[in-house]
Amino acid sequence: MCRRAIDTPVRIAQRPKPQPCQPRGSAEYAARVADSVAQSLGRRFAEAFNRRDADGLVAVCHPEIEFHPTGAGGTGRSYHGHEGLRAWVEELNRGGLKHQVRILDVEEIDARRVVVSCELLSDGKVITPSTMIGVIAESALIEVHGHLTDITTLRQVQGIPD
Repeated sequence: MCRRAIDTPVRIAQRPKPQPCQPRGSAEYAARVADSVAQSLGRRFAEAFNRRDADGLVAVCHPEIEFHPTGAGGTGRSYHGHEGLRAWVEELNRGGLKHQVRILDVEEIDARRVVVSCELLSDGKVITPSTMIGVIAESALIEVHGHLTDITTLRQVQGIPD
């Protein structure tokens, strides 16, 4: 008789509580999936920008960095070396602009290049897409170009590979 199967208490396994999931476009998501040196450098550069952290920028950049920002800060010029990065952060702080970027994706093009796709924000509102392209040498960013457009447009205009 099958009585034993009926009389045996059924144990239902407790499922672990689901962990909160970060949205795909969040900085937390980007940090979680950024597993290469190139991706980490790009993400850390953008995060240091948001904090206006000159030391954070210097930490991920080569001493001979050539930095070409988007121009959203109004200076319209390029910066060279660690001292140039520090001067740029001082100019941003003096100008009072509080622009931030929201990281949407961090993509390694190859071992020497990284693309950080963002949205440029002012007072928490999206102003425009923004893209940073970084070139890497000696495990640091040696050249960075900021663009006030998205990566799709840059791929069409500049021939950046998928």
